[in-house]
Amino acid sequence: MNRSLLFTLIVVVTAVSLAVVFLYGELYPSKAVLRGSLFVSGSGRSHGGFEYNAEWNATLTVEGTTVTLGLVLHVGLGDIFDKHEYRIESFSMDSSTVNIITPTIFPGLADTYYVELRLRT
Repeated sequence: MNRSLLFTLIVVVTAVSLAVVFLYGELYPSKAVLRGSLFVSGSGRSHGGFEYNAEWNATLTVEGTTVTLGLVLHVGLGDIFDKHEYRIESFSMDSSTVNIITPTIFPGLADTYYVELRLRT
């Protein structure tokens, strides 16, 4: 086998391999899942007296450019949410911080409520 044919074969195999890796990434985007909890207090602070308090198990799923937050009531004075899955429109994440939401994303919460979302990888 001469050198130019071997070189051409290596280039073609490399190009095909890169194309397969690229297409696989496009067809099957990476998925990240963060789990934790969402705590809500009607008292406007992290510790309340006889105000509304509840905690949900929270799952944030990032798949490609689609980000969803799923909630399941864990404990509390009833479930004030009618909807338990939210599509997150503005999302950013680095090694230590996730920026996604304001309390107004959740219908039914007054803007004076204390909302704490804790997620871990």
